[in-house]
Amino acid sequence: HPTNPLICTYYFFWFYPHIQQFNLVAYVVSDYVVIVIFTNIIRILTNMEVNETGATNFEQPRITKLIIEKDTDLNAQNSSNKHNFEIKGISILRGDSNRGGYDYYKLKDLSQTRAISITLREKDEEKDVELPEDMLQNMANYLANKNNITGHFDCASFAHAANGIQYESPNYNPSNWIQSEFDGNINPGETVIIEDKDKPNMFNHFAIYLGDDLYISKFGGAGPLIVSDLDAMKKGFDGDSVFKLKPAQKTN
Repeated sequence: HPTNPLICTYYFFWFYPHIQQFNLVAYVVSDYVVIVIFTNIIRILTNMEVNETGATNFEQPRITKLIIEKDTDLNAQNSSNKHNFEIKGISILRGDSNRGGYDYYKLKDLSQTRAISITLREKDEEKDVELPEDMLQNMANYLANKNNITGHFDCASFAHAANGIQYESPNYNPSNWIQSEFDGNINPGETVIIEDKDKPNMFNHFAIYLGDDLYISKFGGAGPLIVSDLDAMKKGFDGDSVFKLKPAQKTN
């Protein structure tokens, strides 16, 4: 391939002595090869990173794209109360900002995530979710480090982390948030808490609004990220009231 630096280097050193006899053509061809080699060396250096073992990685995929499939309804069950509720399918793709385009990847590959984007898809129409940049970066950090998290990391942990608020389960501190009544007026990136009126000062579930009446959250301590609407989440997590939360003060 003409942009492969190793192949270009090989052909340059093999071919260069043989083309000197062609004078001007030789210089043009050789200069082109040198330019290609130099360009690819720069490309390698800009995409290079060193992992924990000291080995050098090239062109690590950096962008994880979550596509919320609005047409795909899946069934989830809360093992604590045995309630079934509907969630949306999530397609996970991986791309690189330098190459462009995305490929499907398995969940185990998310440790290389450096940034994320979220898209709502219905049939052939796609709409990007506009979340605050710091929230997207916090979510990307979670995906990259999810396999190294120690302790219990649940819906509250994810919501706090996405909002840049320090939290250690199960020590929920309401003073970290400004709580208000939920009236249906909510913007993407805002957080809600689902509660049970019979159990005040306790939470049943945290979720973050994406748009189109859909919310993203962490499914328990061992579960994945899920996307659903409020009615389904209230059913799945035994809640009957919803409040909107705003961070009182971000700590990171």
